[in-house]
Amino acid sequence: MRCFVTGGTGFIGGHLVESLVRDGHEVVALARRTSDTSLLNRLGVDIVIGDLLDYESLLKAARGADVAYHLAAYYTFHGKKELYWKVNVEGTRNVAKACLESGVGRLVYCSTTEAVGPTPPHPVDESYPPNPTYEYGRSKLAAEGVVREFMEKGLEAVV
Repeated sequence: MRCFVTGGTGFIGGHLVESLVRDGHEVVALARRTSDTSLLNRLGVDIVIGDLLDYESLLKAARGADVAYHLAAYYTFHGKKELYWKVNVEGTRNVAKACLESGVGRLVYCSTTEAVGPTPPHPVDESYPPNPTYEYGRSKLAAEGVVREFMEKGLEAVV
């Protein structure tokens, strides 16, 4: 199976890529020019240089993929509000659009518990109303909405 991964140079994405390669899948990873791609190189992964705001690089990486894993995001403790929205929301829109246009079989979108916000001490489920505290969580919640919009357009996806 051909797998397209964003965020493959990060902690979770790196482990995902290792697992996919170990299981015999063909992996193509989107990576920024400034990213450390040593793990991807060592694993023999195809690398497409680009970013979430470079639609053409996303199309190139998504082409021929059976599944896409979107794990890339902008996250920092003292981040700029506009970057959270530009990268996390508009970047996710670009990924979803590229997947739909390229005929990717399924998009797996990795969100965060930050999108839910503070929860009571007892377990909650998907029906619990989200109330994110920080800009990161708010942007990731909005990105979940973007994925759902594309699901209505025919993209098979899971959050």
